[in-house]
Amino acid sequence: MKIFGKTKEEIKELVKSGKVTVAVYGLGKVGLPLALAYASAGNKVIGVDINEKIVDMVNSGKNYLPHEPGVDELLKKFISDKRITATTKLEKAASEADVISIIVPTGIDEHGKPELNAIFSVSKAIGKGLDKGTLVILESTVPPGTTEGPVRAILEEESALKAGIDFGLVFSPERVKSGTVLKDFLENYPKIVGGINEKSTLTAAAFYEAVVKKGVITVMNARAAEAVKVFEGVYRYVNIALANELALLSELLGVDVLEVIRAANSQPYSHIHFPGAGVGGHCIPVYPFFLKFVSEALGMDLRFVNVSKLINEYMPYHIVDLIIESLNEVKKPVHGSKIVIFGLTFRGDIKAIERSPAKQIINKLKQLKGDVYAHDPFLTKEEVKEEFNVPKIEDMWNAFQKADCAVFVTDHSIYKNLDLEKVVNLMKKPAVIIDGRNMFNLSEIRSLVENGKLIYRGVGRSERLLGKYKIDFESILRA
Repeated sequence: MKIFGKTKEEIKELVKSGKVTVAVYGLGKVGLPLALAYASAGNKVIGVDINEKIVDMVNSGKNYLPHEPGVDELLKKFISDKRITATTKLEKAASEADVISIIVPTGIDEHGKPELNAIFSVSKAIGKGLDKGTLVILESTVPPGTTEGPVRAILEEESALKAGIDFGLVFSPERVKSGTVLKDFLENYPKIVGGINEKSTLTAAAFYEAVVKKGVITVMNARAAEAVKVFEGVYRYVNIALANELALLSELLGVDVLEVIRAANSQPYSHIHFPGAGVGGHCIPVYPFFLKFVSEALGMDLRFVNVSKLINEYMPYHIVDLIIESLNEVKKPVHGSKIVIFGLTFRGDIKAIERSPAKQIINKLKQLKGDVYAHDPFLTKEEVKEEFNVPKIEDMWNAFQKADCAVFVTDHSIYKNLDLEKVVNLMKKPAVIIDGRNMFNLSEIRSLVENGKLIYRGVGRSERLLGKYKIDFESILRA
């Protein structure tokens, strides 16, 4: 039943009684879990995607997101209960829906410009099937102004209806991460809602209050809601850049950047993130470009964000510098050395490689004629070859035996729990390890280094930390 303009109590009762049909456009890594989350709240759900294979798998109850907790169980349950179905018929699904959620991919092109074609294409199809009383929610992350601008214009043109009068239109960002999508959506965070008018906002707020446990935060309009999501991501991006720059300084100072940051963060006003080999993913590295696009159109230069981008994009090359430096210490060039990259995904314990820093590291090492291999428990041999163009060593212990240099780029649990002494004993002597995520215990590292068994570098952990080093302040002051 259509919910646009109904009271909060009416909307909650309709959801609870299973009388609301939600069409979710985009059944990817976020879309499928969100569809299941809507169904778990009592809604009937139509999953919509242009990929016939994905649609067939959903209708068969086959889970294509094995690393996403809860998806397998709920998919089988809701397919069996006929609470969820999937289709490739975009226009028909819109005509059958009371609430429409758009969660298709967005990104940037090779020039850093926003890629929103998937949203525009889906909006045209939805507009053709849109009926009065439907609530349309854009959940994909977009540059501020997208909902009230091109999305509204497309829906109104295709449907001959008026947004805010004939149908509701809001932006409500997904606030989830891979590996915890269902829990994030249903339990962990409040839903942000901003509509093109008050009626749209209130309708969406009432709907989400019937779905999520953490409640709803309403903001002034769709533009503000869009800004919330992008600002969240950019905050993390620039904070990581700060942590990375502090790590580079820590290497020169001869201090452990993790120790310093943890101690600093014991003060309630300090919230420094942790440094690493680079910033990957389909979200955090993209959002600065969305803001850059909008700010430039408005005649403003985002200087702080631009500097952060320079720092974060440098970090994979810093890892390469650490590799060169460490191999040189054992009188080996990169050329011809067997270098094994441990971890190719952009974040630990997930199967996702978007903008992984491992790709830049590998490409640079290959340019330097390094003999590069990889290990990652989440990727097949074929996937590693196709995406990174290097051979995968299936057995992790065999990988250590082969390596002149072991480079840890991703903090998978399997690596965090390694016995470092066992690893070093397997490797060629002295072992060379580059720790791009600072996973290993410093006292154990120090012992192995002092015994001549290990050459170690981390991001924010240099040889100055491991040896006897003093800053010559007199020379600095004289300069």
